[in-house]
Amino acid sequence: MVSTTKKQRAGRIFAPALIILVLVALIPSLAPAQGCEVPLFVQQNLTGANLMLLVDNSLSMNAATYHVGYDPGTAYSGRFNTESTYYVNTDGWRTPRNFNWTWPSTPSAYLVNSDNGQNGLYSGNYLNWIFEHATDEQRDEIPRVTRIQVLKTVLSDLIYRSSRLRIGLTVFYPHG
Repeated sequence: MVSTTKKQRAGRIFAPALIILVLVALIPSLAPAQGCEVPLFVQQNLTGANLMLLVDNSLSMNAATYHVGYDPGTAYSGRFNTESTYYVNTDGWRTPRNFNWTWPSTPSAYLVNSDNGQNGLYSGNYLNWIFEHATDEQRDEIPRVTRIQVLKTVLSDLIYRSSRLRIGLTVFYPHG
């Protein structure tokens, strides 16, 4: 039979050894986590991850996309009011005269409307750049899409490439 003294000594040795063992086991989990550049659902090879998209379909999405040579921070001189928005109801070649019959009939630029019968929106400042400051080459290279058309292309590409995702969609402005 073991005396009480030996049990106490064994307990004094066993308890610290157990604590050290537990701490050693926990050390890897105490290390700082490394950054992950790959989404966890891809890294873990899961299927059916959820993705919620909030999409802006407000009126501003009918605005034309800008040419790379245009600087929205610059006020361009010209006939168009820089604070106004101008509407284009059909795709086609336009001149300043299409916006005011007293204005010149040259130069011309291809302007676009938006989707679903919506007018394409052009700021007066952008039209001043197009008709007064852009070169002929720049006018020929004006993007022929609106923001909503770009958004639709991007979303379609995302959806068709992401067969393992469950995608939800909500709109920013339902009366857009």
